[in-house]
Amino acid sequence: MNENHVVDRHLEIAHAQARAGNRHGAIESLRQALSIDPHHADAHAELALLLVGAKRLHAAGVEAERALASEPEGVLPALAAGHVALLRNRYREAEEHFLRLRALAPELPAGLLGIARLREQQGKRDLAEAALRDARKLDPEDTEVLCDLGELLETKGQLREAEKLARQALAIDPEDVDALVLLGRVHLHAGRVDDAKEHARWVLSMDAEHAGGLQLLCACQARRSPVLGLWWRFVTWMGTQGSTKGIFILLGAFVVYQVSTVVLQGTGHSGAAQVVNLLWLGIVVYTWVAPAGFERMLRKELAPVRLRDDF
Repeated sequence: MNENHVVDRHLEIAHAQARAGNRHGAIESLRQALSIDPHHADAHAELALLLVGAKRLHAAGVEAERALASEPEGVLPALAAGHVALLRNRYREAEEHFLRLRALAPELPAGLLGIARLREQQGKRDLAEAALRDARKLDPEDTEVLCDLGELLETKGQLREAEKLARQALAIDPEDVDALVLLGRVHLHAGRVDDAKEHARWVLSMDAEHAGGLQLLCACQARRSPVLGLWWRFVTWMGTQGSTKGIFILLGAFVVYQVSTVVLQGTGHSGAAQVVNLLWLGIVVYTWVAPAGFERMLRKELAPVRLRDDF
């Protein structure tokens, strides 16, 4: 068997491992491929994308640079470089890579998908939705596009359409973890906590490190907690408002608090002003303590989970 066949075999194994949720195994398989062919651009790019998913920013950046050096006009190198730049919050650089990707492969939804994620990260939800709908026209059965659009609509409160998109993605791929998470989040919004928790456990059984599955499990646990439930509902509601509007809401609440205390003290109601101060302090402390309680709850929930030694 020649070197090219060995490299291709390592790439096939990496793809299978990635689909099975075994990110670490896929990374190792790609490294084995690159040990044979150090200039394989797509292997460097795929490794960069896996490292982006693992939030290993520096290593992802190195692999994306190597991919571009090996093939400056390659589709996968442009995709990897765009997502690395996005993770680094280098918006202009990310946009350049995604636009170049669009020019290189206008028939693929990947460029529009990258632009949509960029716009959403910038807080431009309407532009993100428009890009995702255009991407869906290019490939109506791309589950990644369907899930991203569904997640965006879910955060905007459009739950019926989000559920429809999740079910469409699952009809194409019944084990799509992102679609399962999206459907679980829709169940949670509808108050079907058991169904949502079942979806979270299903996702984590396939990919124990899936961020969306972990977050969904957390949300299920918090929803049932009389202490953390209020915090979870507030965080969820704030998420539907968008980052810019959310900042104004928080600033507005602080202004109302300050004005209230000044007015109450000025009108001789110092006792009421003290109560308002205590309430505000309680809210601040609660927002500090609740996330830590959330994390402890998650660790307790996941404590029985153990991966096989050969995973």
